[in-house]
Amino acid sequence: MKRMMTQATALLAAILLAGSVALAGVQPAAAYTSKNGAYQAQNENEKLAVTIKEMLRVSWGTVLPDVRFVYDVTPVSVDGVESGDATGTMPELGPAELDTSQMVCGTSCVEDDNIYRTIVYYGQTSDILASAVFSHAGVYVYRITERPDTNPQLDVNHEKLSYSPRTSELTLVVANKAAGGLYVQSVLGEQLADDIDGGGKVDPMPRPEYCWSCSLMGFNDYYVHTNGAVDPGDPDPVNEATWTMSTTVAGPFANRQHYFTYTVQCQVTPLDWDMPDYYRGYIVQDGVVIDPVDNAAPEDIGADATGKGYSFVKVASFGIDTWLSDNPTTVRLKHGQSLHLVDAPVGTFCIASLKDGWLWGYSTSIDLVEGGKPFHYDDDGKGAWIIIYEGENSANFTHTRKLVTPTGLTSHTAPFAGLIAILVTAMAVVVIVKTRARRAASVPTRRHTT
Repeated sequence: MKRMMTQATALLAAILLAGSVALAGVQPAAAYTSKNGAYQAQNENEKLAVTIKEMLRVSWGTVLPDVRFVYDVTPVSVDGVESGDATGTMPELGPAELDTSQMVCGTSCVEDDNIYRTIVYYGQTSDILASAVFSHAGVYVYRITERPDTNPQLDVNHEKLSYSPRTSELTLVVANKAAGGLYVQSVLGEQLADDIDGGGKVDPMPRPEYCWSCSLMGFNDYYVHTNGAVDPGDPDPVNEATWTMSTTVAGPFANRQHYFTYTVQCQVTPLDWDMPDYYRGYIVQDGVVIDPVDNAAPEDIGADATGKGYSFVKVASFGIDTWLSDNPTTVRLKHGQSLHLVDAPVGTFCIASLKDGWLWGYSTSIDLVEGGKPFHYDDDGKGAWIIIYEGENSANFTHTRKLVTPTGLTSHTAPFAGLIAILVTAMAVVVIVKTRARRAASVPTRRHTT
């Protein structure tokens, strides 16, 4: 059996060498692709390099974390033989590693703007073949995996880093030099199929025309950060909110006891695979958390199981594959009240809209803060659309009631006043016409004489 595997491996090496010769004049680059997907050195003095790429995705508004990634490069076989005696002759190529200080983002740092709301950072390890010393010619196969849990310093209550389950294989064809010695004649990278990604050949070499000089053999990781409470089970909503939404009324005739009705919903960040049933929103008034019995329907109210035992409003969540929630949460807020979310991660997209629509006598403006950056605009009926960033995030609705008109007529009586004015004008016209008619009738007719 081992003899058959050795023959098959030799055949693979022959095919790789044949492909190299067949395409020798096709591309002027130092290394090029053969028909079977391998990359060949043009001559024995050409040194091939292999790097491992890391792609770290974070949500919009996320500060790049200080984390490291480690990759194990495990010997699999030499010339098809997987025994310990054979793999014991294989040089060590790992572990390889890099950290986020070695990573950069693309030109715009945005992937699929307005849909996925993610930023992608790229990086690659140093050349894992740089110090490799091979003992003989042959076909060497290595398996590459990412080592999990390499960042124990992360705060499990606020930081979530998913490590890629991907497995890749690296095949190296080592050939004899004419005057003695060895060199890596070709390299072949292949990603093995898994539950998330399909398999296929990948370029394991650093290439300036791809991915800011990255190889294409690598791993995809995801990082999600939540600003929220130090203890999520026992939050301080007043001081530990990830996002607040408040109501203010202005003007001498504004009703400070009137409850303005809103619909509120939040779209999960695309990198948080565990979408919650809802986000927790606490009602705060005068710096104190209050019972939301007057602010939401009973079915939309929950209570903390431990700690302070505050009651909260269940703010509707919806997935990244839908546009809006089928059942947004209705929240009522009066002057001086605010809704405080404590568990929505950075990158969450929240929408708050006036359910009342246009309210007689009031004009509405909205002041937003995203990551500490303020925005102001007059409400155009769309409400507040905000992405939760690191730092302060808020939406304040200000409802200003217009002053009473100087005549003492409000807009309620204005239509009647208009009708009265029309009637008075019409009566005046009739009086004028009749008066002129009487005068004309009383003037004697002038007779003409000849």
